[in-house]
Amino acid sequence: MPDALFNPPLTTARLLLRQPTLADAPDLFALRTLEQVNRYLDRPHPTSIEAVKAFINRLLQGIASKEWLYWSIVLPPSDNVIGTLCLWNFSQNRQRAEVGFELHPNYQKQGLMREALRHVLAFAFEQLQLEAVEGWTHQENQAAIKLMQGLGFQKNELDKTDPVLGRWVLISTCATT
Repeated sequence: MPDALFNPPLTTARLLLRQPTLADAPDLFALRTLEQVNRYLDRPHPTSIEAVKAFINRLLQGIASKEWLYWSIVLPPSDNVIGTLCLWNFSQNRQRAEVGFELHPNYQKQGLMREALRHVLAFAFEQLQLEAVEGWTHQENQAAIKLMQGLGFQKNELDKTDPVLGRWVLISTCATT
């Protein structure tokens, strides 16, 4: 069973961020097969609900072994998943992590991801005591760039590892204010 203290549920003014469950498979399948969601992501698209259930099981194993944190985002009173947020790719010394996020297009442009990400960043800096959180995004993904800039991420102009992806780094708790 995943460690609830390592990956606890987080509540914002409008949202609940909780660990994924197998019951989320239909919502995650719908989300992860949308062209609008995948436009800037380089990942395989699931081909079935069973494939998504296998993905969820891998997520839960990674949470249990403290490899990453992963939240399903729901908008109560519904328990339907409208997006996801994760902290993963931790540095060896556990002082840095990468953030990943996705949100169903029907819920975009409402400040929901900003609200969710602000809480995850507060958790990352205050509870996990990370020194930095990185976000990578495609240079044309203006919505993600605007979101990260609005939360205090700065583009690392020195990082030329990928000409299409941009590395954005937050190295303070300013995102929680």
